[in-house]
Amino acid sequence: MNYTLGGNNLWLTYKVQVMKSYGNLDFCKRKVIPVFSYFDKNGEEAYTDTENIKFESREITLECFYRNTSANFISGWNTFLTFIKGTGTKTLVTPYGSHTVFCNSAIDVTEPTKRSQPIRYYLFKLKFTEPTPNDIATTPSLTAGTTKWGIDAYDLKDNFGIYVGEITGVYSLPERKQYPIVNDIWENGDVFRTGSSNIHFESRDIRIKGYFKADTDAEMVTNINAFKWLLFKAGKRTLNVPNDATVYRVVSLAGGTVNRLSLGFSEFSIPLRLINNTADPT
Repeated sequence: MNYTLGGNNLWLTYKVQVMKSYGNLDFCKRKVIPVFSYFDKNGEEAYTDTENIKFESREITLECFYRNTSANFISGWNTFLTFIKGTGTKTLVTPYGSHTVFCNSAIDVTEPTKRSQPIRYYLFKLKFTEPTPNDIATTPSLTAGTTKWGIDAYDLKDNFGIYVGEITGVYSLPERKQYPIVNDIWENGDVFRTGSSNIHFESRDIRIKGYFKADTDAEMVTNINAFKWLLFKAGKRTLNVPNDATVYRVVSLAGGTVNRLSLGFSEFSIPLRLINNTADPT
């Protein structure tokens, strides 16, 4: 697979071959936003208007090897390092999209070959920072209606090629919100407020794990970016669980990982914040 950086094909120009990439398909983490938790309501209230939806930078890692003749090995490597250390950002073009990045971490190398051999190798990782991720699709064409896994009634399999393998936390009992208690120094124990008006619960985190499946990598990337659009658009999302009519209001705050396994096939793990724990859609 071809990877270019700053307009230079890494293999043809620097004898650097990328074996695998990480992070470039990930769901970005939302920047910290105000979240209010009221003692007299379940869950939380989060700001989810368009102006509140901003993202952290993203880390992208490339697993690489450098290969060259023994005679040109050191000089070629130093040329590559000079290029990497250059000022400003560079455009990284991968088979799955392009990113504006800079390298801000150390490069540790291992050499599996002996120096006396005519062809030598270095194994190393390139770690880039993408200051301003911008891979969320414009409004995609989606078909509403599902009785299976869905977000806002958009079937995950039909619209995004998503196969849900595991979901955790939906049916867990969250913690009770902490209410003031009366601690009378003249009496044993404490007096707890346990009336019905005092019983409310914290929000809780759930996690969805599964796979994106498509015929091509290009189709898979399109589906991933369309799903990002759905999760990150303004407002709260409704998680649809098969055979469960409960209204689960969720927001995406912590990003998520996507790892390509083979052609058109990637595994993912995405945390969501369940901000209410009853059928009440507040």
